[in-house]
Amino acid sequence: MEKGRVGFAVVYRWRLKPGSEDLFKDAWAEVTRTIRHDHGGLGSRLHRAEDGTWLAYAQWPDRKTWEALQALPAADTQASRTMGECVQERLSPLLLEPVADLLVSVADSGHRGELPMRQSTIVIAAHHSNYPDPVRVLRGQKVGVGDSDPEFPGWIRIIDPTGRSGWAPESILERSGGSEAVATEDYDATELDVAPGDRLTVHRELAGWYWVSNEAGAFGWVPVDAIQQG
Repeated sequence: MEKGRVGFAVVYRWRLKPGSEDLFKDAWAEVTRTIRHDHGGLGSRLHRAEDGTWLAYAQWPDRKTWEALQALPAADTQASRTMGECVQERLSPLLLEPVADLLVSVADSGHRGELPMRQSTIVIAAHHSNYPDPVRVLRGQKVGVGDSDPEFPGWIRIIDPTGRSGWAPESILERSGGSEAVATEDYDATELDVAPGDRLTVHRELAGWYWVSNEAGAFGWVPVDAIQQG
């Protein structure tokens, strides 16, 4: 989020059924990505508090966008049903009106030193995703691994925990033997459809691809060759 522009936020709180934590975390990630992709959310962070409750801090561009989602019928997806089945008690959410924002993400802090952070650039070649249902994994999850990508060195085909197949950078995987690996960080294979002249912000580069966001707040991968250099 740009400094000086403060968004609306909601804190959701739950007490989970013992032993359901991993299932809940995976389902929460799927629901959060759907909200970000389809309903204009700005993403969320999941936390576990010292008292055993679980909290998700979700950001929105404004209260109106959040209220538009609340007005829709409740989603009936496998991920949303799984979340509900994991919850022992649902606590009242906290609605946070914006006042000021001095928060810096780990990525934007440069802590990991992986890119020229938040570099603005322009698209010079169109790119359209061929993967409408991208793979998504969380740090620590096991994935199946297959062949390397002959077109983009450093990428390998994986099968995520839901059975979806797609490409992932080898650098975020730690082989656990045979045809399995463990994700060393969260990963979302969403590709962004772009056209020449689109303005993007580059957040990360991995093996010939940029993780970018557009002016509408959507995130995804685009090939380096589609972006103006220098």
